[in-house]
Amino acid sequence: MRHRFFSSFRAIAMVVLVGGIVSAGFAYVLRKPEPASVSRLKGFTMRSKSSGSPPMDHKPFEKEIATSESVRYQRSDGTFKEVTKYFSYKGKLVKKDLLIGIPGQGVFALHDPKGPLVFLSSFPANIPLTADPGGHSHRNFLRDDVVQGHPVYVLRFHEEDGTIFDDYVAPDLDGQVLKTVSDSPGGCSVREVTELVEGDPDNSVFGPPPSLLVSYDLFKWKIAQAEEAGNHEVAEGMRQMLNEQISREMQKE
Repeated sequence: MRHRFFSSFRAIAMVVLVGGIVSAGFAYVLRKPEPASVSRLKGFTMRSKSSGSPPMDHKPFEKEIATSESVRYQRSDGTFKEVTKYFSYKGKLVKKDLLIGIPGQGVFALHDPKGPLVFLSSFPANIPLTADPGGHSHRNFLRDDVVQGHPVYVLRFHEEDGTIFDDYVAPDLDGQVLKTVSDSPGGCSVREVTELVEGDPDNSVFGPPPSLLVSYDLFKWKIAQAEEAGNHEVAEGMRQMLNEQISREMQKE
């Protein structure tokens, strides 16, 4: 089902984004630790890079993505915009994606300027506080570390396909993942923040709101995947989220 997206959007215009970035984003939502305490949201501008090491016998095709660069603008009211550029092994731009988060409306990905907006999750309105992930009490806690001067909890997760993820979570930055290292049968990859400037970004970076159709197909597919994996509680929670989101959109029409 698709609905037309008309947003006040105000100051804005979230790998996350296609393919691995979207998958990683969903995976972290499902892995995200329970809160230990809450604190004020912070505004920031964060730049990061991703790269991978495929198996030795791998022969890349012309437009295969090898690296990516992203910049995330986040306001202290929770609103954010993240732009990601993907490059081939020869350094050529393959594609560009946009991830946006609008309190009270949702989190959406845009892979094509013509749309649709891809619904990724709901986004509660009026969220001046954020949860401290409380890494030491998390069952997947591995160790403490520091990334870009920020203390982080390293949480390790094992996927069914043999992939191991290490997420470096910064509790003082709304639980943002400042670094992710993955090791899988298909190779290794690293996504790491290269620059982080605290403070609300200038309003000029957000731009006007998109007026595009919204697609829920990816979210429905994720629900089906959760059911197939036996995660019925997760699937039911996502299904409820989807129903509430569609209901809100229909009320706007």
